[in-house]
Amino acid sequence: AWRKFAKSEGVAKILRFLEDVYPNPVSRPSYIAIDKGYALLKHIVRQGHWPAWEPTTRIIVDSYHYINHWVTDHLCRTWCNPAPLNGDAPNLIVVANDKQGNPYYKRAFNTQACEQLNAWIGGFQTVLNQMTVSNFDFTMHVLLFIHTQQVIAKQEEKKRNQEAGIEVVDSDEESEDEEDSESEEESEEESEEEEEEEEEEEEEED
Repeated sequence: AWRKFAKSEGVAKILRFLEDVYPNPVSRPSYIAIDKGYALLKHIVRQGHWPAWEPTTRIIVDSYHYINHWVTDHLCRTWCNPAPLNGDAPNLIVVANDKQGNPYYKRAFNTQACEQLNAWIGGFQTVLNQMTVSNFDFTMHVLLFIHTQQVIAKQEEKKRNQEAGIEVVDSDEESEDEEDSESEEESEEESEEEEEEEEEEEEEED
């Protein structure tokens, strides 16, 4: 599912979108990885929606943006960690072996899939900006369908290679590691901006 947000992608709009997509608790995913996951979690709690989400879903921050959050922020580290090693979210971590056969922990999922999708769609931004609303919506549906087919084909190829004993480096995992190292050099400005945006949205709602 996807939706256009007017002017900004605020946490209040994100929550409404999620509640529209998953109106039934049974249909909700176990995890939702989003760049504004920490701000979204706080908004859900403050607005009294947490009892409806807590039994079914854990909201985490994708690995690229998570590294920019304060290490001393216990709430974020406890609830929004995309790869916790304390055992409270075992489905997010798997054990793999390096080339020497030594075991190590790795993320079970590519939490940066949305960021990678956004980067891919960005290549069409010039054309999309010139479209009418109806043409934009149709084109986005087509682009998302094409991208989904490409991802499925890539996953099937990876599975065939694994069954054949062929070792292939996952480009998504590789790019995730590269982006993690790059993001270490970034400041905490993004987290501060999210805090300010969240406060402004809550003031508007009040």
